[in-house]
Amino acid sequence: MATINFTGPDNRARGRNNWFVPATADVWTTDRTFPDSCVVLDIQSKRPGKTPPIILYLDKLDAIALAHALFTEARS
Repeated sequence: MATINFTGPDNRARGRNNWFVPATADVWTTDRTFPDSCVVLDIQSKRPGKTPPIILYLDKLDAIALAHALFTEARS
């Protein structure tokens, strides 16, 4: 599992209830022994609760596509 601590002063995220300031993101892969394992991304606010405001379960190819798009946009 990898944890990313967000530090940018202008970071914002939209959850189901409202906008919030993201504090961390945890990224991990579900059970790798199964061929249909997926990549999970949890984005936590500074006021964490039981369930993160944003949880993505992504097929591995979709996770790679998302990472590529983020990398491309961040470099431009």
